[in-house]
Amino acid sequence: MARRRFQRTGSLQKDGNWWRLRFWEDVSDGDGRIVRRRGSYTVGPCRGPDAITEKEAQRRAADHLKEVNRMDVVPASLMLVRDFVERRFKVEYVAPLKRGGQDHYDVELKHVVAALGDMPLRDVKHQHIQRMCLDLLKRTYTVGKDRIREIKDPNTGDVKVVTEIRARQIKYSVQTALHVKNATSALFRYAKTPARIPRRTFGCRRWPGSRSTRSPSMR
Repeated sequence: MARRRFQRTGSLQKDGNWWRLRFWEDVSDGDGRIVRRRGSYTVGPCRGPDAITEKEAQRRAADHLKEVNRMDVVPASLMLVRDFVERRFKVEYVAPLKRGGQDHYDVELKHVVAALGDMPLRDVKHQHIQRMCLDLLKRTYTVGKDRIREIKDPNTGDVKVVTEIRARQIKYSVQTALHVKNATSALFRYAKTPARIPRRTFGCRRWPGSRSTRSPSMR
């Protein structure tokens, strides 16, 4: 029988001068595998002028367990963004797209991985995505390449090296930041509902085995 991940109460006990909640949670062992470990959380003081009652401690413990249970519903949320992009999102979501869609995500996901790659999926908040987009607008990229030419003087035979400055530094546009934000939204939507399939599969306008150009969920 499979072990249930959801836990209703945990174990609330007094530990010295504090109320301490003990519970089970899922964590990543660093190799992409999910393991179960015992966790603890300090709810509040049980002694002293700022002490809280047992009923208040139970209420705070219940609020914390809600967050723990929410994170444990989808174990994939424990994966790093970098690992999820390479192992799941590119393979399952991006690969069935047309070449243009694949190229689009290949460019945008580089920015996402560079900014959020070392964070677990469940730890990424709205402010992290907003900061990523704002930081992108402050950066520049290089267009073109400097050209080095050798010019020989016909009279003296001396060779002069001339460098033509052709490379330009261009700031990322707001449109680029929006593309990165939309790619990030698609990434996290898929992390929550991995059964979702792109509208056009393997470059086809129609769904395999379907007479309609729309997905079955849109009929």
